[in-house]
Amino acid sequence: MQPDGDTVRNAFGARDSECVEAISMSDLDMHSKHQDGCSQLPGNCNCERVSWIWAIQGGFEAVSEYGSEEGSEEETSYSGKWMLFPETGSKVIETWRVVKRLLAMGLLGDTAKVSPRTLGKSRAHLICVYTSDYRDIADCFRVLLALRDSVPGCKHDLLNYKTDEATYAGHYRTSEGAQSAGFRSATKKPHRNFSVSRYTSPKIVSPSTSVVMYQNNLGPNYERRLVAEQ
Repeated sequence: MQPDGDTVRNAFGARDSECVEAISMSDLDMHSKHQDGCSQLPGNCNCERVSWIWAIQGGFEAVSEYGSEEGSEEETSYSGKWMLFPETGSKVIETWRVVKRLLAMGLLGDTAKVSPRTLGKSRAHLICVYTSDYRDIADCFRVLLALRDSVPGCKHDLLNYKTDEATYAGHYRTSEGAQSAGFRSATKKPHRNFSVSRYTSPKIVSPSTSVVMYQNNLGPNYERRLVAEQ
């Protein structure tokens, strides 16, 4: 998934015409959405026009402006993301730096984003680490293993993967979460066992515990099944 129409900035502060052409960015003003002096780091960015800070494989960054479209359902029908919720302050900054480094090394998908501010009344930010095709179980598990292995806070925590399709449909765990995304309320669950996440990786409780990935919402009873383990 790519942030269509967003501002692109090289990680070292320079423009790169090949990168801009490859991702079809239209706005080449590198600083128009961030205020002067902004660190462009989650937790420190209070720029009113910035809703997301993005990182793109290859070391390039972008920002999403409030009210801008991040892509259509048709364009992103199979994309999805692993969701991380680091605490504001040094934890989210360090987590975001590691995610960007892994992204640049080609160890994740091609895109990630972080909320510049905390979510609602919580002290957590949201980091989304995207994959291009949620149907590709092996690729989703590959990214999960990279997160488990290298990203602070991901080694032991419960991790969930949500499709963009579910996001567009308004599937959220709470109405507060849905409202913060622009919906009136969360979409009604089709079944009591329904999960908003396509994949779930439970907490790692000990060093000997395997990394596992379950797929949710299978069959008429919306059951969960183990699909990957290492």
